[in-house]
Amino acid sequence: MADNLPTPAVSIDEKDKRILYELDLDARQSISQMAKKLRLNKGVVAYRIKRLEESGVIKSYYPMIDYSKLGFFGLRIYTKFTSANSDEEKEIIDFFVKSKHTWWVGTIDGEYSLGAVFWVKRMSDFYGFWNEFKKRYHHLLSQTVVSIYNSVYDLNYTFLVPDGKRTYSHVGLSPQVGVSRTELATLNALSEDARAPITAISRKAGLSPVTIQRAIRTLKRKGIVRGFRPLLDLNKLGVVYYKLNVYVKDYGQLDKMVKYALHHPNAIYVNEAIGYADFEMEVLTRSHEEFRQIFGDFKAKFQETIRDADYFVYSRIHKIV
Repeated sequence: MADNLPTPAVSIDEKDKRILYELDLDARQSISQMAKKLRLNKGVVAYRIKRLEESGVIKSYYPMIDYSKLGFFGLRIYTKFTSANSDEEKEIIDFFVKSKHTWWVGTIDGEYSLGAVFWVKRMSDFYGFWNEFKKRYHHLLSQTVVSIYNSVYDLNYTFLVPDGKRTYSHVGLSPQVGVSRTELATLNALSEDARAPITAISRKAGLSPVTIQRAIRTLKRKGIVRGFRPLLDLNKLGVVYYKLNVYVKDYGQLDKMVKYALHHPNAIYVNEAIGYADFEMEVLTRSHEEFRQIFGDFKAKFQETIRDADYFVYSRIHKIV
């Protein structure tokens, strides 16, 4: 499984990594802003971003949205395909990706085959998807686990640079806020391309550039939009995406585990869910040996608290919106 580590498909140097790091902090910052921070020529920054996009290292740009502010709650599915051939697996993945209710979809190597997170306003919305999914593919599945996805700590990619500054957003379980049609139209346009120029968003939403700028500021002020990030092809960066699942003896120690994860340079998500592991941390590493070191350090630090722990690998991320 994890021994077949991806070899970087694209040559990435330190300048590229710093550009990716800056985009990960704020994908809507201008070329001029990045050039000034990185002490590079604007043309060099623009060229390198274009090359990273064309090579597929940068797949797209998306807004970080706190869907609970819009009245949504989260659910998560892990499912295992056992009888599916490659075409059927692709069909199942596409079924998840194309659903308007999925926020995150990833292929798993390990105990399961696929993971997906949903944001829905009513359980009936999820049940409609679930019922159709089971009707179509039940004969190809060996097990499926559904849990309530309360919230997530979304951490920036500090692994890209040795002196990266840690930032994160905690989304989910927030009180609902009012949102105007203008703000929703802007949010929908941003979800298609969060780095698009204001003029392009304006055309897409059918609103004036001034209105779009005002709506983006309002969405950020209300905490609906927490930032803007690039969706990266991790395989092309030569890193492996692990998910660590921990079951504890003492539930009161979870806050310490979360604090530990928030300061770990390899961590990218900390999930808070009901119906699966007590503590869930997701990390990026450049080798299985590096993950074993991280896993070992974690178990040593919390050995009196951990009852059991396991992990699996996300081999590809298909959707983040």
